[in-house]
Amino acid sequence: MVIVPATPRPRPRRPWAPSLRHQFAVRCFGPDGRLLWEETLRNRLSNQGQSDVVATIYQAVAWPSATLYGRLYNYSPLQTDTLGTLTNEMSGNGYAAVGWTRGTTDFPGTPAVLSTGESEIVGVAKTFGPATGAGIGPFTYFVFATTSDNTGHFISYAPFSAARTILAGASLQVQPRCRIRGVSV
Repeated sequence: MVIVPATPRPRPRRPWAPSLRHQFAVRCFGPDGRLLWEETLRNRLSNQGQSDVVATIYQAVAWPSATLYGRLYNYSPLQTDTLGTLTNEMSGNGYAAVGWTRGTTDFPGTPAVLSTGESEIVGVAKTFGPATGAGIGPFTYFVFATTSDNTGHFISYAPFSAARTILAGASLQVQPRCRIRGVSV
């Protein structure tokens, strides 16, 4: 008798399960404006980000900042990290954290209700660079935070498909898209 180990079945997605998903459309443009590469990043909320969302929605706690900052790291964040424990943020060569002001300027329009039952809002595209000198990188993660330094809250993180570098003269454009699905309890 041959015993074949059981293959674990994937957990079915519960269509009623609450979720908050960010996607980031990322495009790298060369000095001539030509598209060099693009990808879509999918975020993971940090523990601190989850706590901030729940406290803001259910306890009327003020959100920690008027601006959300995109930051690039050559580091693999853990869900339990804080901004103080993240290391290897990019620096120099034209790098600076990019900010999205919360409100209708950087997140224009009314959130759309999609046929999937989710609500969605799309932010404006913001640009890192252009890079100077030896370029910006390599970096492996995009991080959403409430400050451009390490005093704020670490909200979410999204991996790039491979280590990336913005070459001299090139720039990186990031456009956030947020979808939320809730449940009645």
